Amino acid sequence: LWKHVETELGATTEEIENGSLVREANNDDRTGTKSKSRRTLSSNQTRAQYGRILFSGMQQIMNITNLTRNDIFVDIGHGIGNAVIQASFTVGCEARGIEVVPERCRVAEQFKEIMIEYSQNDLNIKERMSRKVGNIELREGSLTDPRHEKFITEATVLLVNNANEIFGTRSGGSVHHHSLDDHVGALFAKTKPGTRMITLDPILSLGCDLAEENQRRRNKGQDENFDVSFFTCEKLSMGEDAVNWSYKEITVWLYTRVKQSTGDGSAVFLCGNVKCPWRGNPSAAVREDGFLREECVYCGMERQMSTRRS
Repeated sequence: LWKHVETELGATTEEIENGSLVREANNDDRTGTKSKSRRTLSSNQTRAQYGRILFSGMQQIMNITNLTRNDIFVDIGHGIGNAVIQASFTVGCEARGIEVVPERCRVAEQFKEIMIEYSQNDLNIKERMSRKVGNIELREGSLTDPRHEKFITEATVLLVNNANEIFGTRSGGSVHHHSLDDHVGALFAKTKPGTRMITLDPILSLGCDLAEENQRRRNKGQDENFDVSFFTCEKLSMGEDAVNWSYKEITVWLYTRVKQSTGDGSAVFLCGNVKCPWRGNPSAAVREDGFLREECVYCGMERQMSTRRS
């Protein structure tokens, strides 16, 4: 099917990727020379580095997250839409994507429309397809825009290609703004328990996961508690030849939202300060401004940051 779209468009995926429509927003100035075409993509972003997860890599992601047709898959930074389309066509789940670069959105819509039309009209393809194609929705916009929050947080499986710190300082933010990784961490905290999120770099603003926090409690002689952290984290491998920017083995982080004591499924964390007067009462993980809380609301002790980068 994908090859058919390439034929219809008169270009291979690689040729399309190397064109200005896809690459322009990279604005990669690590050599010290700033691009004349630099533009502001959102209030937090002036660069959107492009990189594609290959079909084999996406298959690994679907296996790791145990993606099923009952899930809602969301790709944050969908690029040319390949991961969203693959999830929809091979698993049959609802698949969504959001992309800040308009030109990449136009390319993704072309792939989507031709794929759907061809699969519906070609009898040989229809007979070979063993499952119904899931609904696909691609949006042009920034993950930082509150208008897209529900669209993202309804996900049960999230994919975030933030490799090589492109959602950190390289996204073009400043010390006066939260990084894109900070936004992703806050969005993940707003998803429901059981949601899985795959990232290509760790989201350090999330802090420590359930295992790390409970180990700290054991070291202090405290009892384990599910309210100490709202997620678990595993460092896993996608194997080699999984992405288009490297043939080497690619590491991913699998975050899973856990069920806590809150009846509505909201995320909380429990202070580890043995002297905190309200240490048995958890703090809401998300502040009123929508970002992750960095300290206990009762004693002001800062949360411990994760050590899971390496």
